[in-house]
Amino acid sequence: MQIVKERALRPLDPEAVKTAVGQGAQVLDIRSAAEFADGFVPGSINIGIDGMFAIWVEALIQNASKPLILVGSEVEINDAIVHLGRIGYQNVDGFLDGGLRAWGRSGHAVDRIETIDSDHFSNLFKTGTLNILDCRTVAEFDAMHVAKAISFPLSVIKKNLPLLDKKKVFYIHCKSGYRSMAAASILRKHGIEQVIDIHGGFDALLDSGIPTNASQKET
Repeated sequence: MQIVKERALRPLDPEAVKTAVGQGAQVLDIRSAAEFADGFVPGSINIGIDGMFAIWVEALIQNASKPLILVGSEVEINDAIVHLGRIGYQNVDGFLDGGLRAWGRSGHAVDRIETIDSDHFSNLFKTGTLNILDCRTVAEFDAMHVAKAISFPLSVIKKNLPLLDKKKVFYIHCKSGYRSMAAASILRKHGIEQVIDIHGGFDALLDSGIPTNASQKET
């Protein structure tokens, strides 16, 4: 276990990370959704350590032997290594030394996810048909959802990816923002460039007064 931890705590410079990714490693960004949206290594998957980290790693990175490169703070990385080890993911090959700042300073491309607030989205909603992806569970969606939204649960996102037209713009949300940023990172990784996260998720959308399936039934 000590050898595994030592390998996981190896600081890797940007060139080493780029080489590892080219050889099949997956960059796992464990920072918050807001930090991730502001800038990340292209192709990264965001699973924040501040949420149900272990559960979502098992669901979204199903190959436990796949080499992982972590991006996050020192505290986040240490926490992640412990959680990953407990669920059998012991193939962490190191972390991006210096984080995104070092990556950007090295001249490598930095990707971003556009984020809009619920009021902005509500105004857009009034102007025409939007492609809205709700990545909460089916039960949450069935209980209440934004009018005309599509159920797109994070837990089965890879199965549903082929259903999306890569040329379209997708607005994505969950309940509060954790799952939707994970989903947005996966969509971007698979070539869907126009994905926009709704800050605050369904909770914020309800507060904005946006129409839901429940409100449509009442009219």
